[in-house]
Amino acid sequence: MRLLAISIGLAALAFGQRSGEVVPDTKLDLTLNPVDFLKRALHLWDPMGFFGQVQNQAYGYLFPVGPLHAGLQSVGVAPWIVQRLWWSVVLLTAFWGVWKLTGAMVTQAPWPRVLAALLYALSPRMVSEVAITSVEVWPMAVAPWVLLPLVDPRPRPWLQRVLWSAAAVGMIGGVNAVATGAALVLPALWFLTRRPLWEGVRWGFAWLTAVTVAISWWLVPLLLLGRYSPPFLDWIEDAGVTTSTATPWAALRGVTPWVAYLSDLTGPEWPGGYLLINAPPLIVITGLIAIAGLVGVLLLQRRHRTFASLGLVVGLALITLGHTGSGESFFAASIQEMLDGPLAPLRNAHKFELVLRLILAIGLARLIAVALPWARHARLPQWLVPVCAGAMVLGTAAPALAGVMASPAGYEGVPQHWKAAADYLNDSDIPGTVLVVPGAPFAKFSWGTTRDEPFQALLERPFAVRDAVPLGSAGSTRAMDSIERSLSAGQGGPAVLAQLQSAGVGAVVVRNDLRPGVAAPRSVVLHQALERAGLSRTAQFGPPSSVPGENTQNQVDARLRLPYPAIEVFEVPDAADAWLTASDAVTAAPTAGAEDVGDVLAARPGSSAALVGSDAERARPQAPVVLVDGNQKRAAAFGSVGGYSDVLQADDPGSGRKSPTYSADPEAESSVRVGADDLDRIDASSSASDADATNRLGPGYGPTALVDDNPDTVWMSGDFGEPVGQWVEMQFERPLDLAGTQITLGPEDALGTRPTRIEVSSDAGVTRSTLVAGNVSQPLIVPPGPTSSLRLTVEQVADEDAVGVAIAEVSLPGRLDANVALDVPSVDRSPEVVLLRETATGTPECVAVGKRPLCDPGIARQPENEGGIRRNLDLKGGGRFDLDGLVRPVSGAAVERLLGQPRGFEM
Repeated sequence: MRLLAISIGLAALAFGQRSGEVVPDTKLDLTLNPVDFLKRALHLWDPMGFFGQVQNQAYGYLFPVGPLHAGLQSVGVAPWIVQRLWWSVVLLTAFWGVWKLTGAMVTQAPWPRVLAALLYALSPRMVSEVAITSVEVWPMAVAPWVLLPLVDPRPRPWLQRVLWSAAAVGMIGGVNAVATGAALVLPALWFLTRRPLWEGVRWGFAWLTAVTVAISWWLVPLLLLGRYSPPFLDWIEDAGVTTSTATPWAALRGVTPWVAYLSDLTGPEWPGGYLLINAPPLIVITGLIAIAGLVGVLLLQRRHRTFASLGLVVGLALITLGHTGSGESFFAASIQEMLDGPLAPLRNAHKFELVLRLILAIGLARLIAVALPWARHARLPQWLVPVCAGAMVLGTAAPALAGVMASPAGYEGVPQHWKAAADYLNDSDIPGTVLVVPGAPFAKFSWGTTRDEPFQALLERPFAVRDAVPLGSAGSTRAMDSIERSLSAGQGGPAVLAQLQSAGVGAVVVRNDLRPGVAAPRSVVLHQALERAGLSRTAQFGPPSSVPGENTQNQVDARLRLPYPAIEVFEVPDAADAWLTASDAVTAAPTAGAEDVGDVLAARPGSSAALVGSDAERARPQAPVVLVDGNQKRAAAFGSVGGYSDVLQADDPGSGRKSPTYSADPEAESSVRVGADDLDRIDASSSASDADATNRLGPGYGPTALVDDNPDTVWMSGDFGEPVGQWVEMQFERPLDLAGTQITLGPEDALGTRPTRIEVSSDAGVTRSTLVAGNVSQPLIVPPGPTSSLRLTVEQVADEDAVGVAIAEVSLPGRLDANVALDVPSVDRSPEVVLLRETATGTPECVAVGKRPLCDPGIARQPENEGGIRRNLDLKGGGRFDLDGLVRPVSGAAVERLLGQPRGFEM
C-alpha cells in the first residue's frame, strides 16, 4: 500500500504540471501527428523537411515512446494527458527500479529503499528535465533495471542475467545514443570488479554481445546516420559551453546541464532546474543529499564497495574532466579539444549523470539503513529521522510541488487557423517547397511554444524553415540564411525571386503570430521585401496579430508591429519542383557559394541554373562564367538565424571553434578581407560583428567601420557590458608618421557609449587623449615618430554601465589610403559577367507600407561598408565590360550637394 500510494503521488506530480496544456517536450509530432511521424522514422532520408534531410535519430522514437503516444491518442486520449502519462511512466520506472536494486544490493528494510528510490525519481536531473525533454532522462529511469539482473543475489544462471540486462537496454530505445550508452557504464564496471576477473570479463563480453543485438534495430541506422549526415555536431554548442557548468559540486548535486542555467525575458528554459540551481534552501538540501550518498558508499558491504567507489569516481570524471574554471582538472583543456574533435558525440557530458546519481542512490539507501538502528540505539527523538527524510524529499521535489517543472508556454492545442493553413497548402496546386519565414531558433508563438515548427507535423508536402539546429545540408542552410538576410533588410528584387525559384520554393508562408523578439525582422520589413520581390498573397488565416502592451496610451516598437493576419501565404511565380535545363542556360560561378545563386541568376537573365564553387570548375568548363565576390569567409553564429560575422581576413579563424561556419564547399576558395595601400590590417579586441559576441548587432559593426570614410557607421565593441579596456589596432605596410590623426566618436544611444579617454600606443611610445562629447572630428594625440602600428585602448567612457563602446571614424593624416577591400579568387577563364555587391546592406530605419513610410530607429542596423565597393580582381583572360549597377546614397555633405542642385542630377 505504501508503494502504491507513492506511485500515485508521483503520477499526481506529473499531472500537476500545467494541467490541460500541451507543453513543448521532445518532438511536437508526438502530440500532433505521431502516426505519420513514426512512418517517416522508418526511413533515414526525409525529403519533406529542410530541402531534404538525413533524419537525426528519428528511428529512436519507434520504441517505446512513439507507440505509447500513437496508441493512446488513437483511442481518443487527449494529447496533454498522454504527455502526463508518459512522464508518470518515466518517474515510476525510475522509482521502482531503485526500489528493486537497493533491495538486491543494500537491504530488505522498506524505508531506506523507499527513500532512496523516491530521491532518485525526484532527483534534480529528473525534476529539471522530465517535463522538458523527457526522452533524455528515460535512460536514467531504465538504468537501475539494466544493472538489477546482474546484482540480484538470488541464484540465477549467468546467461539468464545477461539476457535480462540486455533486454532492459533494448527498452531504452535509441533517441539519444550517448544517454543510452551512459546506462552501460555501471554494468561494465560490475563485470570488471568481479572475482575472478577472467570470468567477469568473459561474461562481460557475452553481455556486450547481447546488448549489441538488443540495440541493433537503432544502432545500424545510427552508423548510417554518421556516414551520411551533415556535421551538425560542429554546428551546435561546443565543449566550452557544455562543460562550463560541470563543476564537481554541481555534478554531485545533479545540476550540470548547461541549458538549465539559461534564462531570457520570457523566463528560464528549464524552470525546475533553474529553481534548484538558484534557490539557497534547495542548494543546501541537494548538497546534503549528495554528501549523505557519498558517506553511504563508504559504508557499503565490502563485496559492493569496490564497484560503487569505482562507479563514483568514473561517473564524476565523465561529467567534470572537461570543465575549465573553478575546480578544473589538469587535463581539462586537452579533453575539451577532444570533445570538439573525435569525441564530439560525448560533448554534452551531463548525459553521464545517471552513473553518479545511481551510485549515490545506492549509498543513500545504505546510510539510511545504518542510521535508523543507530538512531534508535542512541535514543534520538523518533521524529528526527522521518523529519530529516521528509525535508530531503520535499526539498528535491520542490519544483514539482510548485508545478514549475514544465515550460509555462504551454497551449491547449495548435490553433485551428494553423491547421486550416496546412490543409490549404496540402490541397493547393502550388508546386514546390513551402518556405516558412521569418526564421527563428525555436517556434515560440503568442499562443504558446511548440519548439518545433507546427508545419513539421501538419504538412504533407516539402517544407523548410530556418531554426536553431538545421539538419539539412550546409549549402541549403547558407541559402536560407541568404534569403533571411535579404528579408531582414527589407530587400526583395530579382535576386531574391531567383533564389526562391532556383531552390524550388513555390510558396512563402509568413507566420505573423511569433512572439515579439523571437525573430529578427519585423513583419513590416519582411512584407516590404516580399512586395519588392514580386510575390503576391494568395491566402490568409487566423486573426490579426496583436502586440502585448500596446494601446492608445502606450506604443510598442514605434507602432511598427502592424496587425497582419496570423498566417499569410505568398505564391512564388514560375516555381517548379524540378525542371530540365538546356546546357547553354547553365551559368558557372566558381567564386560563388550556394547563397549567391539568386544574384548569379539575376545577373544573367537567360540562365535557369547555376553551378557554384568547385562544382563549376569540374562539371561544365564550357559554361559562361560569372565572377562574383561571393563565398565570403565569415564565421557563423550557430544557433541564431542568419547570424554571420563581417568578412574575415585570410588568417583570421573567426572563432575558437573547430568549424567556424557552415562549410558547404571546403574545396572552394573564399573572398577575404585585405588591407589597403597604406593600411595592412585592422583588428579589435571584440566587435558587435563577431559571431560569438555577447553584444551582437550584425556584420556592419566591425573595425572596418572606422576607416570607411562614413561617420554614420561605427565600430561597436562586442563584449556585453564591458566597454572599458576594449581596443582597436591598425598595422601599416610601412612605418608612417601619424601626426594629425583625427577621431570621430559614435553617438550616445542605447547601443553604446562614447569613450572619454583613450590610450594611444605605437612603436614610438604611449600617449593619452581626453575626448570631448559630440559626434565631431577631433585630434588624437599620437606619439611623435614613425610607426608600423597604432593601438587605441578605451580607458574611460561616458557611461560605464553601457553595453558597449562606439567609435565612428579614425582618419589618418594627409592622403593615406586606409580603406580596406576584398580579395576575390581568380578564375582561369574570362568571365562574361563580373558581379560585385555590397557585402551586407544592413536594415534601414524606415520601411514602406504601400506608399506610406514608417520609421523606427530601433530596427536600424548599419551596413558592412568598406568605403565603397573595393575589390581586388585578377582577370586572367582580360575583357571589356559594360558598367551597370545600383547606387545607394550615403547621408553626408556630398549627397546634400547633389540634392541641392537646381536641376537635380543624373548618373
